[in-house]
Amino acid sequence: MLKLDPYADGDPRLWGVDLTAGSEQAGTWSTPAVYQGVVYNNTMQGDLIAVDAETGEVLWSDEVGWHSWSSPAVVDGMLVTATCNGDVRAYSLEDPRSPVKQWTLDLGETC
Repeated sequence: MLKLDPYADGDPRLWGVDLTAGSEQAGTWSTPAVYQGVVYNNTMQGDLIAVDAETGEVLWSDEVGWHSWSSPAVVDGMLVTATCNGDVRAYSLEDPRSPVKQWTLDLGETC
């Protein structure tokens, strides 16, 4: 996952988070959500991560299950995402740098 500055002279890369974790089945297929200076993204390896939008520092993560392709969304101060295990999860963003799981809804296995 990268943050680029399209107006930079030369190398536009500001920061990057390596999502490969030594596996060829790695990276992300989701679209990140951004809220109050934090980027949220699901990874193929099964982590929902929170990254500081300014520095690229990984602030927080939660295991949501391998093969997580769902794009997280922020709705009314809650981070909502689905897992490949059939769960929909919501996290409070009262502190955007440290989400707290509020509920999980089991929809049955979807992958």
